[in-house]
Amino acid sequence: NVNVHWRNWDTATDEGSSLFATQEFLKHHPVVDIVALIQCTSPFLRKEYLEQARRTIEKFECVFSVTRSFELLWRRANGTLCPLNFDLKNRPRRQDLPEQFVENGMFYFASRKMIENGQFQSNSCAIVEIPRYNSMEIDDPLDLIVANMNIDE
Repeated sequence: NVNVHWRNWDTATDEGSSLFATQEFLKHHPVVDIVALIQCTSPFLRKEYLEQARRTIEKFECVFSVTRSFELLWRRANGTLCPLNFDLKNRPRRQDLPEQFVENGMFYFASRKMIENGQFQSNSCAIVEIPRYNSMEIDDPLDLIVANMNIDE
């Protein structure tokens, strides 16, 4: 059984945050203790990932989906490029980087208390690692083309 929560016009905007919308949802559903926010822009979501998150949330305040990353990251600071996760004088091979995870936005499970306090995440979080081939998000037309190609295979 599924019930759709229709958002208020002031929160149902392109700029409206997921946190604000979830807080609004909780005001209308006082018996909900755990919220699962599932993003419709993740077409390769599998029920096994959600089942793992549901089991895991019993021991943590929050659980969210991630993808393992082996990327050497840079940022621009005051017009200069600076490495974020490695030392230029001791540049590692990508596969030798310490364990890193990137949020992929597929889903977030969080306790009511945490969301009411204005957060989806805390230091008491767990993750569900999603394989890279299932971690795609649809954010622009090219993503949709690539996703359709993956479905066809």
